[in-house]
Amino acid sequence: MLLYTWGVLFNAIGLLVKDSEHLAAKGLFGGYTAAVWLLVTNNALNGLAISAILKFANNIVRVFAHTMAMMLTMILEVLFVSAPLSPQLCVSITVVSCSTFLYNSKPPPKKVATSAMQPLEEDKELAQPIKDEAAKPPPDVEELPSPKDADPTDAKR
Repeated sequence: MLLYTWGVLFNAIGLLVKDSEHLAAKGLFGGYTAAVWLLVTNNALNGLAISAILKFANNIVRVFAHTMAMMLTMILEVLFVSAPLSPQLCVSITVVSCSTFLYNSKPPPKKVATSAMQPLEEDKELAQPIKDEAAKPPPDVEELPSPKDADPTDAKR
């Protein structure tokens, strides 16, 4: 809500600086037509719908809903405005429909009511202290000579 308040404040300042003469002559809503009111109402309802989706679902559902709305718009455009049905539209409808079906077909994970998390078996194995044998190099690895044991004539090679 605070973000919207800052948006309203800065937009009001921009309106006063840029269009103060138009604002004084025709008022705040001067020049609004029915199409403008329809767009404002549509955007307000869209914002409320997104808020409800995010409150009761998650962002993945919001993305699917947005994609389905775009697909529905394209289908209605093909049906009522006689827009050409492109191959890209057919592929996108298929991909989004399949992904929506797959997302919704998986059951939600079971919730376990435990007071503390139980470690996994492989985590228990990884948490074991390192034994002395494990710290030794394998028998087939040669040990390198220390610098004090090195022959000074070998440095020339």
